[in-house]
Amino acid sequence: MLPRHRPLLTSRHDPTLRLQKAGHCSLVETQTGQWYAAHIVARPHTERGRCVLGRETALQPVTWTEDGWPRIAGAVPAVTVPAPALPPAPAPEPPPTTDHFDTPALGPDWSTLRRPATSDWIEPAPGRLRVHGGQSPVGRRSPSLLARRVTARNCSLRTSLTFAPRTPDHMAGLTAYHNTRNWHYLHVTAQDDGAPVLRTLSCEAGRLVAHRTSVPLVPGHPVVLHAELDLPVLRFSYDTGQGMRVLPVGLDATVLSDEHADEFHDGRLRVLGFTGAMLGLWVQDLDGTGVYADFAHATYLTPRDGAA
Repeated sequence: MLPRHRPLLTSRHDPTLRLQKAGHCSLVETQTGQWYAAHIVARPHTERGRCVLGRETALQPVTWTEDGWPRIAGAVPAVTVPAPALPPAPAPEPPPTTDHFDTPALGPDWSTLRRPATSDWIEPAPGRLRVHGGQSPVGRRSPSLLARRVTARNCSLRTSLTFAPRTPDHMAGLTAYHNTRNWHYLHVTAQDDGAPVLRTLSCEAGRLVAHRTSVPLVPGHPVVLHAELDLPVLRFSYDTGQGMRVLPVGLDATVLSDEHADEFHDGRLRVLGFTGAMLGLWVQDLDGTGVYADFAHATYLTPRDGAA
């Protein structure tokens, strides 16, 4: 039995534990009288390393001492625990791996940034999602970003994009995103002469990096874009009708972590990362001419679903 002065649950003193940052615990009792602690954790990629998945929810079985103190075995977060013995209930339907945007409202897996998904910039319709361009990728007021949370160390997001950019001020594509200052972006844009081109741009701690990838595109033709997260690497690929081709740039996926997003100035924490990574659809209209992009579908896969 643990001494009473010990924490109920902590991972602070053991960097070898797979689950770190254990805290914010709530005690719950099931219908059958079992007790659990619901709390948050994070999974570092390496020991004391970065946690790209952000905060996750975990459960730990709880027992009670004779004098009324709660206890968790070992006082550390276990990776696997016995499932609660709950009364029989219908199993929930698993979410579809592909969203065809067939309903007027977006599904619960999607999130937007700094503004709700209103009809003035986002239009779901059967077989396509029309997203009107928003502010710059580093803007903080009205971005046109639709994203879903990364839920596995290995996962991917794929879409088919139809976009007609007229200037370099028009961009649309796939992003791996943490916050305004940390992201990777595979996008269609236009060169100075108006010719469409596929490019890759990153932002790391607010510093923009334009990668030397430039793929000419046929005007008006859809292009398939693919983002694959395989920690610690992010890879982008594309298909213009000749099969998938991987861009020769291996991007650092750990910049999409809470730890990398933390920024210190004069020894004090000034910028706090607390969201975890997301994969999403992004559109920019920097000259305000009303440009939009159509996404035919969005397919999110994890190893359980058959991701590569």
